[in-house]
Amino acid sequence: MPTLHPECAAFLQSLAAMDLPGDPPSRYSLLCARFAAPPPLSVTIRDAPPLRLYEPPHPSAAILWLHGGRFISGGLDTHDSLCRLLAHASGRTVVALDYRLAPAHPYPAAIDDISAALPGILSRFPRLAIGGDSAGGCLALTAALQSEHPPDALVLVYPMLDATCHLPSHAIFESGPGPSSLDMRAGWDLWLPPDAGRRHPDISPLFAPNLSRLPRTFLLTAGFDSLRDEGLRLASRLAAAAIPLTHTHLNGHIHGFLTCPAAFSAAGQTILSIARFLAGN
Repeated sequence: MPTLHPECAAFLQSLAAMDLPGDPPSRYSLLCARFAAPPPLSVTIRDAPPLRLYEPPHPSAAILWLHGGRFISGGLDTHDSLCRLLAHASGRTVVALDYRLAPAHPYPAAIDDISAALPGILSRFPRLAIGGDSAGGCLALTAALQSEHPPDALVLVYPMLDATCHLPSHAIFESGPGPSSLDMRAGWDLWLPPDAGRRHPDISPLFAPNLSRLPRTFLLTAGFDSLRDEGLRLASRLAAAAIPLTHTHLNGHIHGFLTCPAAFSAAGQTILSIARFLAGN
């Protein structure tokens, strides 16, 4: 078993001392706000509901970013810091989509929202990457697999890929540290109708039969994450399909660090790695 990174240990200790809300959406919003980074002043923000655009000077292209939150939490504000930093580092316009959340809007509402938004985004930004973290990584991969016009690149940060939650890391990290397998299962349960086929590729893209149409991909996995093994299995499948892959594995890190850049130096380092990947370096 790897050793938990000191920043992760300090973060978890700080959570234990905080009076956090009980409901997941409020707790997630509070943590993302509490551990946001100072915004770069060079990025211009424009709201065009359901989109928010983060425009650096002289953007070279764009990336659609789909936020995490287990399909039940998150939104434009939770990922505002991440999107600002990514636009600044990458030189791409970041397009954030405020897709509908469960339980009020279960599957396939989020996927329908992405499908409805993509033609307009592509008409404005023909050179478009798609990325996302956690649940957003699931939606990003699904969008790339379904789109008639595959993105120029794909960015997946500790993605949720398998609604069956059957791989060993789910048992190892059933209770954490950090976001646990129990948390992931609760998100899937609220998003999916009772009769949903959990191995259907539109739900669990890890089971997609053919990955050969995917573009070059950046994938990040974390060692102390219940989603670790499904990410590693996706890495193996991408390699077998000869998809150009940049895979970063952070052995000592927990799920969710990217949206808390003030607490984790790895968040800033990951954003720079994504920027270099998008630039083709």
